[in-house]
Amino acid sequence: MGVDKKQVGKSYIPRPEDSSIHTSEGSSVVNFLLELGLSGDSIGKVLTRYPRIVSYDVEDNLRPTTEYFKGLGVNVAIVVHRFPVSLWLSIEGNLKLVIKFFYERGFSVEDIGTMVSRLPNLYALSLTGSLIPK
Repeated sequence: MGVDKKQVGKSYIPRPEDSSIHTSEGSSVVNFLLELGLSGDSIGKVLTRYPRIVSYDVEDNLRPTTEYFKGLGVNVAIVVHRFPVSLWLSIEGNLKLVIKFFYERGFSVEDIGTMVSRLPNLYALSLTGSLIPK
């Protein structure tokens, strides 16, 4: 996947338990990322920046979030490449709340999809601590 071996070691320092993920689990996540349209190099960068992603269940975690993004017209491959943590965010606890926040302020679903594509970490911002005050 084009990942420098030194980077792999550094990426597991904060969460060494992620290094014990079985190869088949990681393979299903890699195959899913390929299905989304990410290149091998992009997947390598995603795995380096967010190694915990290999511990997620594709059908229970990754696919529902991906489908939600697609419903907004978002290019999921771009979002995941730029901010891989976005697939970890809760649909009910993060994504829908931020959508509602912008929708109530007059943004269309297309506008929100464009914002997410350009700045995917928007969903990780706190409504009360960041978005509302700004």
